[in-house]
Amino acid sequence: MPMTQPHAEKELDKRLGQLSGATDRSCQTLHEAAPNLGMLQTLAEALAEPAK
Repeated sequence: MPMTQPHAEKELDKRLGQLSGATDRSCQTLHEAAPNLGMLQTLAEALAEPAK
């Protein structure tokens, strides 16, 4: 049974809302993780340096 256009648009709007929410959560997670990623990069660089 094919969907009617209004029903299809409603489903697309629902999905777009879900994707928008997921994008917002992903951005927030990356923002919160950024300081830790910077510290890990610094640690990796320090460990890669030859011992003095």
